[in-house]
Amino acid sequence: LLDAFRRRLPPTTAVFVGSCERFANVAPLRPFAQLLRQSFLGGEELPVDRSVERLRDGLGAIDGSLVQHLRAFLHLLSLERSADAAGEAPAPSPKSATPDFGLALSALFRSVAARQPVAILLDDWQWADDASKQALGVILRAMTRAPVLVVLGSRGIEPDDFLLVDAPRLALEPFTHEESTRAIRTLLLRSLDIGVSGAIHRRSGGNPLFLEEVCRALPIDSASEHLAAAIPTTVHGLIQARVARLPSDEAEVLRAAAVIGNDVPYWLLEKASARADVRSVLQRLIDHELIVAGQTEGSLNFQHGITREVVYESVPLRSRKTLHGEVAIAIEERSGQNLAEHYEALAHHYARSASPARAIDYAELAGDKALASTALDRVRMQYGAALAALDAQPPSEAGRKRWLKISGKWALGCLYSPARSQLTLLGRAAEYADE
Repeated sequence: LLDAFRRRLPPTTAVFVGSCERFANVAPLRPFAQLLRQSFLGGEELPVDRSVERLRDGLGAIDGSLVQHLRAFLHLLSLERSADAAGEAPAPSPKSATPDFGLALSALFRSVAARQPVAILLDDWQWADDASKQALGVILRAMTRAPVLVVLGSRGIEPDDFLLVDAPRLALEPFTHEESTRAIRTLLLRSLDIGVSGAIHRRSGGNPLFLEEVCRALPIDSASEHLAAAIPTTVHGLIQARVARLPSDEAEVLRAAAVIGNDVPYWLLEKASARADVRSVLQRLIDHELIVAGQTEGSLNFQHGITREVVYESVPLRSRKTLHGEVAIAIEERSGQNLAEHYEALAHHYARSASPARAIDYAELAGDKALASTALDRVRMQYGAALAALDAQPPSEAGRKRWLKISGKWALGCLYSPARSQLTLLGRAAEYADE
């Protein structure tokens, strides 16, 4: 629906698009980093100096005053440390070591809105991290008099979400019987009797994804009167059956894509699948509507997050570990010294590889990065992953000392969100400190 809405916006509208994810391999402030990367870097992975130059030039072309926020934008794009090392970043403000991302983003949108209407589309907001929520609050308060429309796609709004609880909302209800029938006619391109259409509607509960998968699963050459009894019962089962019917080359590439994640860079899939014909295989998967072209050039997305989950679970454990390791190595080799953007992904892939010890370093670095962004939920997540990876290693005095050091940083992420579930880990930290 958001894609359809985006396509209908007038061409004079400046559109910014981002999305959230629930996986541990996602950096803080992801939706805003994503829209910045698309708007200023074209979604490309460029050398640090080229990225900084393009970002600075792009901000200056909109409004010269925006360059004062360059450090905040570099931090958002995980380029700040690399830019510091290369002498490309401006000196940090003495007032605060942590940039004000909400202020910087508000200034950007306000400057663009002075010339044309602005639409900001953020999907899967139910998975937004704390820092993204804080930034959105600043943006909404700053945009009250500007021609800016913010549209969030979310599975729901919590009653205590004071930022959004009073926002206008469009609830997406399940399809009615009539809407299901219209969708079935479009998807199947053949006539079904009313009883079968009704059975599909009832089985799907009016859920568009379930209904779509049911229609794909129905045998084309079966008589209508036998179809109602053949309708599968779960969307996971439907997708599993569809994937099981794929030729081996398509299934192999799809499994490699599932290990990479929901957002799949083409170059990384080519490396992980190690197939010379990957482009033609991808076209067939696109034709099957299992994957689609991504919003950034050179990237792919799964048609649905559920599809990726089902395919990932179908990968044998040994193959899964091998693929995770190959993906991590490929990211390291391509990124060189500019690894900050990929700390979360590297921690995620190494933790699930045959070399899980390497996940400790990257998870700690990802936690440091989250701490610098004041994304405290991601602080707990990343340092917690580093501690779990340490626990999986053979016990040693050095390992215990490192565990104690990381647990101290993990505790910083708990200061404003204390919970009884944290006591077990804090108790271990106290024991280790006594020892």
